[in-house]
Amino acid sequence: MATSEAVLDTTQYVRVNVAYNSLTLQAHRDSVRIVFADAKPALTNTSFHLLKGGDPPLQVPSIDTHVWALAVTDTSSLIITEMADSGSNYYYEVAAGRVPGSAAGFLVGI
Repeated sequence: MATSEAVLDTTQYVRVNVAYNSLTLQAHRDSVRIVFADAKPALTNTSFHLLKGGDPPLQVPSIDTHVWALAVTDTSSLIITEMADSGSNYYYEVAAGRVPGSAAGFLVGI
């Protein structure tokens, strides 16, 4: 499990997932807007999940789209824990070139 803090912006959505693995998202300070979409949402997007600082972590299962976050205030912060999925999803991600150290159709460095 890799845990990191996202650098968020109040003027545009930021992509927070590296691959399509399962995620745990937790607002560390203030609120964060979360959107699940293939393309970057517009700032004026009105369809989002509001993750507040005191909320329990949001569990996101393995999905086939991007996860975007927007800071509601200048002090908004998001903690992301991305789990490497196992089984067929993992091999699909390797074949698609979305796993570090792999390229589409090949494993690199083996």
